[in-house]
Amino acid sequence: MAVQKVRFAEKLAEIVQAMPRLAELLGHTRALGARHSGYGVRAADYRTVEDALLAALAAVLGDSFDAPTREAWAIAYNLVAETMLEGAASARPIRSI
Repeated sequence: MAVQKVRFAEKLAEIVQAMPRLAELLGHTRALGARHSGYGVRAADYRTVEDALLAALAAVLGDSFDAPTREAWAIAYNLVAETMLEGAASARPIRSI
């Protein structure tokens, strides 16, 4: 779990740095979502991660984590989560009927 915490922090930093290059960011997060699909990550897990991320930011930033800052982080996270879910969906095999 300690390794996963470090990897998560590194990926979060990469995503934040890529924000000005939206096309690159979206490609990166789609590929990340495809990989996470293979790890067994489910759509519901993204909400859990969002809640944990926002709580951690609030704890670290304290009073600096005001409503506009929270909203900005939530919007950014949702963009990342949505494109990761797109990548996960494209990585799943199509079931025939």
